[in-house]
Amino acid sequence: MDNLRNCIIFIVLCAWTSYAKEVKLYDSNAFSGLYWTVYPPQDPDSQTYVGWTESGASYERIFQTCHVSDPRDNWLRMPYIERQGANRIHVEVKFTMYSCTGIVDAQLCKETFDVYFYQSDTDEATETSPDWTAPPYQKVARIAAEGRFSDPDTLDEEVVNVRIENFGPVTANGFYIAFRDQGACMALLQVRIFYQVCPQVVRDFAIFNQTNEGPETHTLVTVPGTCVKNAQPVPPGSTPQYICQNEGIWSLNQGGCGCSPGYEASADRTRCEGKSHEFICHTSISWNNCSSLFSVCNKHCSLEGVFRARVVEPFGQKGILL
Repeated sequence: MDNLRNCIIFIVLCAWTSYAKEVKLYDSNAFSGLYWTVYPPQDPDSQTYVGWTESGASYERIFQTCHVSDPRDNWLRMPYIERQGANRIHVEVKFTMYSCTGIVDAQLCKETFDVYFYQSDTDEATETSPDWTAPPYQKVARIAAEGRFSDPDTLDEEVVNVRIENFGPVTANGFYIAFRDQGACMALLQVRIFYQVCPQVVRDFAIFNQTNEGPETHTLVTVPGTCVKNAQPVPPGSTPQYICQNEGIWSLNQGGCGCSPGYEASADRTRCEGKSHEFICHTSISWNNCSSLFSVCNKHCSLEGVFRARVVEPFGQKGILL
């Protein structure tokens, strides 16, 4: 019985919950070259470089780093991204991580890296500004690899990790995302930046417009709805409401609309349509026996045999032959 009750609760919640829509702000796989900013910059006189390096095919560009014997702060900053009205930003990172167990003298090796953001109204960052420290960069999360591989030359042993982190509120016109490595042997395969919205929906004959998720994880955004054509609020004078939750999920709607007199609900309960009536007219029945409201019957009662006429009765209008 408990399992049955849980299933019923799950079905009811699914029936009344509408899921999120992603709005993409950036995808590293959409570019033939990335040209992100690395710090410290490479010494032109040096034969080797120990920081982040870009490689890979066009539209599959990656950044990788592997300097565990003498770790230092290696920063990598993405280009400026306009927030486009977003309140909260989501960062999806796909990466691989080499296991420290396969490294000799691995006491300085790391299997984590950090993600930061920096807000700005303009694209003002340079190779030296803002300072490569936290703050002014704000930490989003420290990401640990759930899957690691021990032989970087054996591609079939690579384990791709996917992590999604989010941060907010975002109030400036845009922001930068930065990664800090302190001794990991890893590769960033893809980075996606997006925000989530509650998509436009029609619930109980009320339209709720697309709404951005709130700035905090606990923020609930109350959205007023408007009745569809030929519908009115229930009860009269009220305003239907829907709640846009964190991560762009609609839930907990209050109130609604109902079809106005003379109209009936569509099968999917998103429209109010004219009521339909069906009359059977026989040649033996005089037109006077047809309803005066549906006088179109008069025309077809004069035909031989039986004629079936379907008419629509919109509120306050005469019938119309379909």
